[in-house]
Formats: sequence, structure tokens, C-alpha cells
Amino acid sequence: RLLVGPWVVHPNSRKRLTWDLLGMVLIVYDLIMIPLSIFDIEQTTLLSAVAMTSMCFWTIDLPSCFAVGYHSGGNLIMNPMQIAKQYSMTWLPLDILLVSIDWMIFLLGDNVDSNASDAESLGLARLGKTMRVMRVLRVLRLLRLIKLPKYFLRFEEHMQSESASVVV
Repeated sequence: RLLVGPWVVHPNSRKRLTWDLLGMVLIVYDLIMIPLSIFDIEQTTLLSAVAMTSMCFWTIDLPSCFAVGYHSGGNLIMNPMQIAKQYSMTWLPLDILLVSIDWMIFLLGDNVDSNASDAESLGLARLGKTMRVMRVLRVLRLLRLIKLPKYFLRFEEHMQSESASVVV
């Protein structure tokens, strides 16, 4: 008999559904805001709060994925070692890359790029170039769009109404 940790969450539980719905909303937010970032939009308090929420969500999501069972060949896998192996071979490297980019942009500050001439005069041109590269790498967050069909499938499994299912 395989050991199932008390912290392992069923992939179709309401808790996980709620978490995945929030992930869907944040992916749609990125889908809208990342292309708009080329227009140098003023960073309001609301946009900053949503960006910080998104960064924290994906940071927490990374280790939480080690605690979510998965389906394989019609079987429900709830063994922590198998979950860790599966996640490590699929989304973990990409998730680490994307979360690292988010935190580097946050820690280095996002305004260096807009003040490139000031940065060069201060001898920080290399930092300015690094920030431009980081902003370009931010587009990689759109790779999370690949997760949307899985989220929609989980969401659809919880629907009681066929008409609501068709809308989704």
C-alpha cells in the first residue's frame, strides 16, 4: 500500500478548483497586461497590487504543486514521491524560471529601463540592459497559457449544469 501524505490534495477537490480559478484569472491578466507593457502604462496602486498578488500566487503555487495528486492512465496518483517525480519532469523547471524572472524584476526594480539615460550616466548601463532583457523574458509568462485547457477541464468537471458547461 502506498503512503499518502495528509497534505496531498485531490486534483478535483473544491480547494484545488478555487486555486486553479485564481490561476486562470491571473493568466488572463498576464495575457492582457504583458502586451500592454510596451506602451509604458503608468503603474497605479491597483496594477501594482495585482502584479504583486500574481507574483506571490505563482511563488506559492510552485511548492504547492508537489502536494496535488494527478491522473495517469485513468488512475489517481496520490503518492508524494510519484507526484514530485511527475512535477519535476513536467512543469517544475519552467515554473522556477518564470518565478525567478518575476522576483528578479521585482528586486531589481522595474523603472531602470525607463531611466536608461540616467542609468548610463551613473555607470549602470549594464543593469539597464539586464532589465530590458528581463522585461522581454517576462513574455515567457504567457507560456502558462498552456495550463488553461487543464484548468478549464477541471472546472468543467465540477459543473452541474450542461448549459453552464457549454458556456465554459
